[in-house]
Amino acid sequence: MLNVNLCFFLQMFVLVLLVLISVAFFSLFERKLLSYVQYRKGPNKVSLVGVLQPLADALKLLTKSNFPPNQSSKIMYSLSPLLFMGMSLMFWVLYYSPLLEFVHSGFLMVLFCFSISVYGVIFLGWFSNSKYATLGFIRSISQSISYEIVLSFGLLLMVSFPLSMVFFVVFIALLAEGGRSPFDLPEGESEIVSGYSIEYGGMNYCLVFLSENLVLMFMSFFIYLVFFWGSLSLLKISCILFLIVLIRGTLPRMRFDKIMMMCWLSLMPLIIGFMLNCLLML
Repeated sequence: MLNVNLCFFLQMFVLVLLVLISVAFFSLFERKLLSYVQYRKGPNKVSLVGVLQPLADALKLLTKSNFPPNQSSKIMYSLSPLLFMGMSLMFWVLYYSPLLEFVHSGFLMVLFCFSISVYGVIFLGWFSNSKYATLGFIRSISQSISYEIVLSFGLLLMVSFPLSMVFFVVFIALLAEGGRSPFDLPEGESEIVSGYSIEYGGMNYCLVFLSENLVLMFMSFFIYLVFFWGSLSLLKISCILFLIVLIRGTLPRMRFDKIMMMCWLSLMPLIIGFMLNCLLML
């Protein structure tokens, strides 16, 4: 029993380490791709063509100070990035854990993980005691609740409807769930500066940044599992990440009311129409 537990923890440690390294270099990939989209040079000074830029950024953040706001809850303010990080790592640990086979029985566990991941954002915004952070996590909650319904119904329709149409709906819902462009209203720099992460700096900001990208990478992995399962897994996941970053570089940020209207007045009737069509075909 001791050997089994030791082997399990060793596997999870290696998994977490590899995922964190992947997240670090994904940030370099994102910055490089955005620079090409915007016709400019990206990171190119650190080592050969900027390959070690993520390590330089991490060292820089580790040397920065972090000053909690005067009116914030100091303990919870410091613990919130760790909680967000733990919730983001939970996606990967639960899926690959050999001791938790029930996870592979359906999508309920994945939906559960997406549901509770928003609590990390709530903690970041609430315990910062900042107006901008509060607006950021309120927007995040609204988006998550709205598009989670679309995502759930979309996954249920997979078994009875053409995957190409369901993929379109699920992909949009996952972008909104993860707060990615053009649905990045919780962090809208032009309106609420940096949203729920505005009061965090140094190591705390590093944890928040890693957590956001961990969720994004699991979203890409989840899309691969659901729609593109098969060989060449790394290439397919890379193409999905490429598409998400390309959308960020090309599409402008939507207005918050437009995002809500698209969910309830466009995607939801579309999903309901799909479901009625499936019922009529029975």
